[in-house]
Amino acid sequence: DGAGMKVPGASAPVDLLESPVKRARTVQEKVLNSPFLNLAGHKVRSVVVIELFAGSARLTRALCEKGLDGIGFDSAHNKFKPEAKVIKVNLTTPEHQRMILSAIASGKVAYVAASPPCGTASRAREIPLPGGGPRQLRNARFPAGIPGLKGTEAVRVQAANELYEFTARVMQSCVEHGVAFT
Repeated sequence: DGAGMKVPGASAPVDLLESPVKRARTVQEKVLNSPFLNLAGHKVRSVVVIELFAGSARLTRALCEKGLDGIGFDSAHNKFKPEAKVIKVNLTTPEHQRMILSAIASGKVAYVAASPPCGTASRAREIPLPGGGPRQLRNARFPAGIPGLKGTEAVRVQAANELYEFTARVMQSCVEHGVAFT
């Protein structure tokens, strides 16, 4: 049934069927009187929910409407108007990556949602368009990028690869600290 399932790397059995909202409320109650976290210059007492690559931050807004403390993180180049608090960061930098991983390890986070950008990895690039469209930058044989990419294409693929690797480290950290993630 998923209750009490042992997850590799987790310090205790994890109930995979437990509601993330219920779990987040438990963490929120536990940390309300604890010291502040410093997230990119923003002091917050309780984060509970982190949305990475937040875009419009609709998930953060919806969870905040349920009474949880949540915060989104996204690039300064985010083209969407956030519907909840979003801190502008560059998640390809070690400084900002350490900040997120430290928050997860702090015991003040119950849930992390991450939806890294797919622009360079989208299968839609394989669809021929009238008048042409963006060319394919990756494929099944070269998932990290087609050899010979130059200029902006190479820079975009490298940055996306760094974000995918960071997302994997976030997931591993969540498992290690008993934090739910999607």
